[in-house]
Formats: sequence, structure tokens, C-alpha cells
Amino acid sequence: MSDAKAIRYAVVGGGWISQAAFMPAVAQTGNSTITALVTGDPEKAASLGERYRLTTFSYDRYAEALASGLFDAVYLSLPNGMHREFAVPALEAGIHVLLEKPMATSVAECEAIIAAAERGNARLMLAYRLHFEPGTLDAIERVRTGAIGEPLVFTATFGQHVATENHRAHQGY
Repeated sequence: MSDAKAIRYAVVGGGWISQAAFMPAVAQTGNSTITALVTGDPEKAASLGERYRLTTFSYDRYAEALASGLFDAVYLSLPNGMHREFAVPALEAGIHVLLEKPMATSVAECEAIIAAAERGNARLMLAYRLHFEPGTLDAIERVRTGAIGEPLVFTATFGQHVATENHRAHQGY
């Protein structure tokens, strides 16, 4: 697909998940391209901007980035405590948001993000790869076809150890 028809993304947050997973994978989609980067790290802005040929913005220039017309969607991979702060303005501006999980740090923040998507008529999606894993898809198909019988109860738990010094333990601040 040509870049003219591709979904143009701005990556907001230049951390590990952006650099190791999202940015390298975009070239393999056939329908997406990265056109901008928003980061608080000038070194990342320079190196990633050059590597991917991106227009770069600092966090304090986010409003300018949103108004630039350089992208159709934002891939937001900031620490959880910063999700609302960056998702809401994009969604209200009509810019779609692909948001890393978890969505936010409280139900109220999640509701504010969803309301912004509705106000801006923009799409909001949470990035969660397990929706498309072969094992997950197989389990869904088995439930739908009745191959495992009539489901009565389903429960799942996800947990992760987070060290006190990790940014996730400080809500990104």
C-alpha cells in the first residue's frame, strides 16, 4: 500500500515497547507508516527521528504536533499515569489512539478517555497482542462451536512484579 493511503502514526513515548515492538513492526503492516515522534528525550528524538525519518516533537509541543496534520493516529506508549493526559487531547482533536495497556490508572480516567473518543468521533483501541495469538483464537473458536461443551465460568488473572524503583510504580512521574 502506498504511503498516501497508509495510516500515518505519531509515536508518543520513545521507550522500550515503542522501539522494540511497535516501530520496527509498522513497516511489516502494509497499511501503516510512522511520520512523527513525541518524546521527552532529545537524544531519542534525534536518533529515532533520523532512523525512521520522523518529524519530532517534545512533550511540551504536543498540542503543536496534534495540529500539524502529520498523522492520523497516535500510538501512545507512555507510563500508565500519563495515558489520560495524552490520549484525551488527541481523541478530542479527532485523532485515533492506539493505547498501550493498561488503559489508565482508574475507572474515572478510563471513562474520561472513552468520553473524549466519543466527543472527537475518534477510534480508541487498546494494544493487547493476546487477542490475536493462535492459542487464544483457537480457544475462542472451540467455545463458539461448542467443541468444549457449554461454558459455565471463565476467569483470568494477569499479574506482574514491579520493582519499587520502576517508573510504573510511580505512575510515570
